[in-house]
Amino acid sequence: IFFYEEEDYWFRSDVLGTEFVLKEIVEEEEETIAIAMKDFHTSLDTLMTHMYNSVPADVTLLQLSAMLDVDSLIKYYLINNYVLNAEALDTSCYLYKDGADDVIHFGPIWDFDTCLGNNNLPYTQDAGFNRGFFQTFLLVPEVYARTESLLTQYQPVLHAMADDVAVLQAQIADSAAMNYVRWDTLNGLNAKNDYYMYPTFDEAVDALQAWLAGRAEVFALPEHHEPVYG
Repeated sequence: IFFYEEEDYWFRSDVLGTEFVLKEIVEEEEETIAIAMKDFHTSLDTLMTHMYNSVPADVTLLQLSAMLDVDSLIKYYLINNYVLNAEALDTSCYLYKDGADDVIHFGPIWDFDTCLGNNNLPYTQDAGFNRGFFQTFLLVPEVYARTESLLTQYQPVLHAMADDVAVLQAQIADSAAMNYVRWDTLNGLNAKNDYYMYPTFDEAVDALQAWLAGRAEVFALPEHHEPVYG
């Protein structure tokens, strides 16, 4: 959202007050692109107007599924919440529609350079880690129940990330060694000047494994609370 004016095509959501830019489209005609942008803009604002103006208990998955790929939103929430990706929904969020008759999808996921403990967030961080956008959906009982179901399904995959680190470490060991020959960035501030790099690559890997192992022990969904109306 920070560089939207540098893009050729963008709009500001009337409901969210947030800018969205066009990153890729299969069409090249200006008129067709304008129609597609307007369609996505309308679809997004229709979805969020429905969410913000509805009593959560009255919202159903059937209603939402006519506007949104609900599972894609939940999966996006789970993985970004699990790794505590501080950039999720800020500058690092892709959404798409496959034509005017399609619904909004979240994905693909990307940009995980500020997470997994390297942004100074401990693995014990409140698993709620919710921005208002996520909270709006999680207040819906049927969405929360579906989130519980998908977490149960994918929990083994999330927990396995700690073990996957060792496999990946072996695969990229030679490349990692050459990386630090070319860029001497260990034992100092990272490029963003927001955290210190470990003295060695192996120490960084050990810290990552420890963070993921701890996260697997504590991760859970926030308790579901009915909204309070005053």
